[in-house]
Amino acid sequence: MNFIRLLFLFGLIQTAFAQEVWMYPNHGQWDAQILYNLPLSSGRLYIEEQGLTYFLSDATFHQHESKEEHEHHEGTAYHAIKHHFLHAQSATFVAQDSSAHYHNYFIGSDQSKWKSQIRGTSAIVANQYFESGDLNYLIDDKQFAFHLQLLPHSNIHQLDFEIIGADSLFIDANGYLHLTHRFGEITYSAPKAWNILSESEKIDVPVQFMISNNIVSFQVGESYDPNLALFIDPSLTFSTFTGSPVDNWGFTATPDVNGNLFGGGIVFGSGYPSSAGAYDLTYNSGTGSFPMDVGITKFNTNGTALLYSTYLGGSGNETPHSIVSAPNGELYVYGVTSSTNFPMAGQSYDNSFNGGPYQLQNSLEFNGSDIYIARFNPNGTALLSSTYVGGTSTDGLNAASLFYNYGDQFRGEIVLDASQNVYVSSTTTSTNFPTTNAFQGILNGAQDAVVFKMNAGLNQMLWSSYFGGSGAESGNSITIGSNGSAYVAGGTTSSSLAISGGHDLTFNGGSSDGYALRINTASGALQSGTYMGQSEYDQTYFIRTDIDNAVYVYGQSESSWAITPGCYGNANSGQFLRKYAQDLSVTNWTTMIGAATGHVELSPTAFLISDCYDIYLAGWGGQLNQLYGQASFSTTNNFPVTLDAYQLNTNGSNFYVAVLDQDASSLKYATFMGGINSSSNHVDGGTSRFDNQGRIYHAVCGACGGNDFGFTSTPGTWSPTNQSSNCNLACFKFELSTIEAIAAQPAPLICIPQNVFFDNNSQNANSFFWDFGDGNTSTAYEPIHAYVTPGTYDVLLVAFDSTGCFTPDSVTITLVIGGFTAGAIQPTASICPGDSYQLEAYGGSSYTWSPANVLDNPSSPTPTATILTTTTFSVIVADSCGSDTLQITLNVNAPTITLPNDTTICIGESVNIDAIATGTISWSPGNFLNTTSGANVISTPQNNITYTATATSTNGCTAQDSINIFVFNNPPAPQLIDSVSLCYGTSMPLTASGGTSYFWYPSNNLIGANNPTVQINPLVGQYYFVDVTNSCGTETDSVWVSILTAQIWAGNDTIVCPGRPANLWASGALYYEWSPSANGSSANGAQVSVLPPYNTTYMVIGTDAQGCQDSAYVQVNLFQPAFVNAGPDIYAIQGDIIQLTADPSGPGAFLWTPQDEVSCPTCQSTEVSPYQNAIYSIFFTDQNGCTAQSQVNIFFDPFFYVPNTFTPDGDMFNQYFRVVGGNFLEVEVSIYNRWGELIYQFTDLKDYWDGTYNYRPCQDGTYTWKIKYTDYLNRKEVLTGHVNLLR
Repeated sequence: MNFIRLLFLFGLIQTAFAQEVWMYPNHGQWDAQILYNLPLSSGRLYIEEQGLTYFLSDATFHQHESKEEHEHHEGTAYHAIKHHFLHAQSATFVAQDSSAHYHNYFIGSDQSKWKSQIRGTSAIVANQYFESGDLNYLIDDKQFAFHLQLLPHSNIHQLDFEIIGADSLFIDANGYLHLTHRFGEITYSAPKAWNILSESEKIDVPVQFMISNNIVSFQVGESYDPNLALFIDPSLTFSTFTGSPVDNWGFTATPDVNGNLFGGGIVFGSGYPSSAGAYDLTYNSGTGSFPMDVGITKFNTNGTALLYSTYLGGSGNETPHSIVSAPNGELYVYGVTSSTNFPMAGQSYDNSFNGGPYQLQNSLEFNGSDIYIARFNPNGTALLSSTYVGGTSTDGLNAASLFYNYGDQFRGEIVLDASQNVYVSSTTTSTNFPTTNAFQGILNGAQDAVVFKMNAGLNQMLWSSYFGGSGAESGNSITIGSNGSAYVAGGTTSSSLAISGGHDLTFNGGSSDGYALRINTASGALQSGTYMGQSEYDQTYFIRTDIDNAVYVYGQSESSWAITPGCYGNANSGQFLRKYAQDLSVTNWTTMIGAATGHVELSPTAFLISDCYDIYLAGWGGQLNQLYGQASFSTTNNFPVTLDAYQLNTNGSNFYVAVLDQDASSLKYATFMGGINSSSNHVDGGTSRFDNQGRIYHAVCGACGGNDFGFTSTPGTWSPTNQSSNCNLACFKFELSTIEAIAAQPAPLICIPQNVFFDNNSQNANSFFWDFGDGNTSTAYEPIHAYVTPGTYDVLLVAFDSTGCFTPDSVTITLVIGGFTAGAIQPTASICPGDSYQLEAYGGSSYTWSPANVLDNPSSPTPTATILTTTTFSVIVADSCGSDTLQITLNVNAPTITLPNDTTICIGESVNIDAIATGTISWSPGNFLNTTSGANVISTPQNNITYTATATSTNGCTAQDSINIFVFNNPPAPQLIDSVSLCYGTSMPLTASGGTSYFWYPSNNLIGANNPTVQINPLVGQYYFVDVTNSCGTETDSVWVSILTAQIWAGNDTIVCPGRPANLWASGALYYEWSPSANGSSANGAQVSVLPPYNTTYMVIGTDAQGCQDSAYVQVNLFQPAFVNAGPDIYAIQGDIIQLTADPSGPGAFLWTPQDEVSCPTCQSTEVSPYQNAIYSIFFTDQNGCTAQSQVNIFFDPFFYVPNTFTPDGDMFNQYFRVVGGNFLEVEVSIYNRWGELIYQFTDLKDYWDGTYNYRPCQDGTYTWKIKYTDYLNRKEVLTGHVNLLR
């Protein structure tokens, strides 16, 4: 059975009841053609008999701050699109379930349309919707889908559908079908297909959409092999929303050591999906227009479940900027709070809020701000420790000019060392920020970066310092090397920083530079530092080290940084990467990544250098960053992606994830993330992270505006859809460079002694171990192995990396090994003709015997044969492991007997009959025989008789033969016609009877002299004779043959003009047939009319009263055709006398018409004087009487000749602007200057313009002229142009 499953996803489904979507039946409340109605956030989806109708409107508006939806607006626009199944049949639609809730409909004033208790369904089945297929509509993971099912041997074009009303249709690189409309797009995901083998087994079938003239069909891949199966894991591990029904925004994400994902964001109310036993299950309120708490959620490794989820906050507002997990599973959170009662746990370093001024950042309000650090236990059930860190001004908020991207106010980072000490980089404007063992003890500018180290219990400040100059600094990122140094990066507007030992100690100009610092982790001493930048905006957002402690930075620039030779890069892009020596004194290389727009494109979100030196980066860009940040050109359009990208295309507002090889030598992988129907997905600040295995753990503020499917999610996750009226924290985990063990399964059955060839499609591995399940192993990449014993074997492939960079992966495939032996049993005895015998073969699952026509079942291993002669049978014995052809010979032991041919005698004569036979012989009947046994008998019959002789072998088998003896009593009596007539040149048969043999003569013009019937064709009348003989004698008879002759005449040969008929005649017959065919109803008569296209010879065949035929010929030739040309069309001026002259093919007569309008109607040349447009025709007759005609048109169209330049300089050459024209009733000429002012006007073409205005010379330049005129048909026209005045 063939089963094709089609899913299409689009961000329109409205979730009115928590997470549920339903299709509601029409019980009379809507138009009769609607069967079911599916509510969409931007309209309705109607299910109808012939397909679907999308009824869309622009009534829903989405933005980041949206808190509600409005379904109706004044001036609402609508758009309808139909999905029409071209081969749909009348079918019954049956709902498969029913919702617990119901709707009541009171539509309009017609109470007959008021319907109540209408319950929805999530599945509808329409059996036999197609000629040999079914249709199912269903809600699949909150998404509308339809399934199509075909019976075997069915035409897949039954499923074709037409899209009507879409602005355009196209198929993207991922195979998705897009229906564009005035408000956006509807997207059908790439179809999936498989063959159903049994209730528990199916095989995937490659399938894709095809479009032709708005008709969509399905093309099944030719490469599909049903004997092969491929095992492979997807790249996108999971992507899920929190499922919060209240608005919550995404900030930060991190993994734990087991690959679980923590996501952090802010929540604007109650209802966040907290888990039982979590630290804080209730919303703690907040302040301002957007009161908020922090929400922390931990997902399992595949995103299908929450491990814990909790609120965090006090009575003020909080944001989470960065989170990190310790090896023991504890989670550290760094962020900003304005709560005086932020929950304190353990022995806090500072348990009191330090205050600060009011801040409004991205619509979020802070009545003072302190940094907080919080530490959760592994289960999220308890807050182990927490502390405030700050002074009396703004702490933790990057409120100076360095928030270049939307969300940059909430930057900074928290990391841990091997002892679980806590390191934080951030910002402050407080002059009394707590410092300890500081390398800079005071605030130098309006905003400085701060970096500090605390113990794991958050009760000791081990060291803390400002960093900054006279301008502003941001503390965006921090990382810990294995060399005892911490590295910090950010942006600066200060022209002088207290740094030394670095590569670049000078501010490079522009609005800001990036910087990097190296700090001793034990003492907090500043070891070295460097600027980085060009002459425009530059800022560093992430800093990381490799296992050798080389330092890497990732940042933004409005300048074009030179790309180091040998590095992959995209010149003039907005993002830079650079590698430094561990002391920051030397740069190893620099490159840029992006779309080459010359501007900042991405807001960086995550960065990693793996243990294998691969470089991982992520960021987001697009419309929201353009509107709410300084990155006015932010976009993901035109970023490089690799062919194996998870998402090849972008809408310009996506996330971008890339992997570069060691030292940025090549782009290993790059993809977009978020979907092309996304609603400007972004993060509102904070950090996301990679783990050292190359997986990214990312937070997203997704699907804002209540878009149910505004961000890519994976089926089966905790919440594939956004459940809030605005945004949801979404998290995704993406496998970028992990090892994937992938083995292509060989054929399901492999037969001994065939070798098994193993295909290895593993990714990111360089070493392999195979266990074949029979005690043998291999380390080859793609081994070849031979099994010796049939059976079922589990084959294990382990793929690993010899450098130890990645975790090994394994996959198991199952093989069935078979063997084959075939045989057949030879018969031990022979049989008699016509007897039956059972044959036997063995060793296969199928049997094919031949010859099949003598077997009762040629497909059986033991068929029964019934034969007359010895026969050799072939049998093909086969199973899945092979086939063999065997032979069996079944002998037939039969006697033989042969008798002489039939014979004739005259009565009283005897016949000797000699039989040749094996075995004993018996004769029957015994009449007129001298004996009834033996090989030789004598018969003296008195009448016709048939004798049968039977030979019998020693084993009882018999054979028979027969002989007929015909007895004549008298000599023959010949039977033959006396005379016949024959047309000359034809033939006819003559037949004689009455004997047993015949002889005809004479032999001239005679065929078959020894037959009863002969064929004759004599040329003159004559006799034919025949001798008729039987066993009693011979008699002769004769026939006279008369010859008949026909004679036909025809005429007359003639010459005619082309296109004229010729009359022909014939005589001497009753019927005539002309060739070539003549014209008219008498085409085969004695007189016909012909119309030859060229010189033609006509043949007529006449048939006279005796049926004899003769032929005659008539020649009809054609004169040369006449020709005349009246000349070309003429454009004249009214009042002209016009001469017309005919150009003929030779001498002849002329006639011009209309005759009363020409001076000489019969002359070759004549004159005319029409007063309006006219047509004149010339008719010409040549000397042969052949005619031709032609005509000429005379036009009196208005015309004007206007100069393009005149020079009124007094030399009287080209002195005036004059217009020449004719064939008009009225005219008005106007001249205008460049400002549209009328300079001069006249209505008589005898007038002109002398280049003056109000008697003063006009300046040189270009002027516009306009001519208004009325032609002879009273049509008013306007001409315009330009004239240059030069002096």
